[in-house]
Amino acid sequence: MEDDVLSSTVAEMTTVATDGKQRVMSMLPIEYANGWLFTIKKVRPELQAKLNLFRTEGYAALDAWFRQGLRNDPEVQLVLSFFSSNY
Repeated sequence: MEDDVLSSTVAEMTTVATDGKQRVMSMLPIEYANGWLFTIKKVRPELQAKLNLFRTEGYAALDAWFRQGLRNDPEVQLVLSFFSSNY
């Protein structure tokens, strides 16, 4: 994975598929999943519009977070304190 933050949270697990073969599964904490979608470079043409909509919503959410001050909300600060203790 090329993203330093995401790669620091990924875990891999080997599992046995229904065909009996071993497969390596990559796992990412759910709170990082939305950011992971920003790393997608290519999608099938029929999915591009949905991915673009997600990205548009993501940019709007980031704007609300930083520019409109949502990150200073007391409830948000409580959640952030958990994550910041890991860095």
